[in-house]
Amino acid sequence: MPENIQWFESWFDTSYYHLLYANRDENEARHFLGRLTDILQIPKCSKILDLACGKGRHSIYLHSKGFEVKGVDLSENSITKAKEETAKGLSFGVHDMRQPLPDKFNYIFSLFTSFGYFEKIEEDQAVLNAVGQMLMHGGIFVLDFLNAAKVKNDIASFVGLDFEREGIHFSIEKKISSGRVQKEIVVNDGSKTSTFNEFVRLYTQTELISMLNKARLEPFDFFGNYELGPFNQNESERLLIFARKKR
Repeated sequence: MPENIQWFESWFDTSYYHLLYANRDENEARHFLGRLTDILQIPKCSKILDLACGKGRHSIYLHSKGFEVKGVDLSENSITKAKEETAKGLSFGVHDMRQPLPDKFNYIFSLFTSFGYFEKIEEDQAVLNAVGQMLMHGGIFVLDFLNAAKVKNDIASFVGLDFEREGIHFSIEKKISSGRVQKEIVVNDGSKTSTFNEFVRLYTQTELISMLNKARLEPFDFFGNYELGPFNQNESERLLIFARKKR
């Protein structure tokens, strides 16, 4: 991979990426989004930005609930697919989330670990700064992130995965390096073997709170799973943070 190309720029646009994650639980995602919109009591006239929207499955669901939704992603292939579902009040675009859009939103969602991808902490901070600029005063940002402490414990006992999907063999290993969890994915497609990596920086709750405050985003609630149960640093699978744009 060329030095100036980051891992997600090549991996997310491959057919292998979409095949590997094709079995993500749509019912779980819809159930979570339903609980999320209920607990936030989002008015129907609200404008929502779905950051790193992929093929737009969450944006499309949110739009079906009566909200005006814009989904953005760096992957051109994903956005091309998402645009097949465009309708009034629903739009998609290719966009780097480190840069703010000119639009303003009532709510911004970063769902299913779409944060912490960048090599430098300053780049992740730029994402939050952009969120702060795009939110209306009093608007709410939802950051759905992994629980760093739980990930560290789980990786210690991770033994690797080997499986086939539609005739393509995947081998997956995980490790922690330089404060980031690294997932190495080796794909064997007949006579062709390719290696891809995913990186997510392991930010703690305290670190994320500090970063959000720097972006003028004030955390006011924390949850530990998609049922929106309480967050426990040692046991929770997720860390969901609700933060409000400071006036």
